[in-house]
Amino acid sequence: MFITSDNIRKYRQVARNITEERIEIYIREAISFDLLPVVGAELMRKFDALEAATLDKSTIEQAAQLGLTPEEYSYLMGGFWTDASGVERQQNGLREAACYFAYARFVRNHATQTTPFGIVVKEGEDSNAATPQMIASVSRDAQVIGEQVLRDAAAYWKAVCEDKNTEPKRRQRHFVAIGD
Repeated sequence: MFITSDNIRKYRQVARNITEERIEIYIREAISFDLLPVVGAELMRKFDALEAATLDKSTIEQAAQLGLTPEEYSYLMGGFWTDASGVERQQNGLREAACYFAYARFVRNHATQTTPFGIVVKEGEDSNAATPQMIASVSRDAQVIGEQVLRDAAAYWKAVCEDKNTEPKRRQRHFVAIGD
């Protein structure tokens, strides 16, 4: 997987005592339900085969060693680009979007446990339960950020694809009547 709980912790606070397995569920959901419909299966399979630790140590110059084009690497990891009108833009990449989506899913669901007696909310001895409104607010905030990061990354990828597919436009045939 191209993200881990440590990547999520770069953007939002998640307690260290929460196991990687507990967070991985939400990472997989974020990739499957939030990113896959936008990115497409072919590219997502390529990204999902990458290890997070390898990505953390890599640079755009090493993209080919990862099996990615520089454009694909930037789509995943973020970077700067110039749009068709010459304006320089920044997009933070699919990886950051996935982190925010996974965090939003985690916040919505982490306090609940399924038991033989139904779904219950866990509470510690000295803790106060968060209200449903607080949980919804924190989750929605992360969701909105993830959606914006994903839109920016999609705009970058659309521009890359348009640049690769630019070919001279053929002039349409124009018939002129000769004579009467």
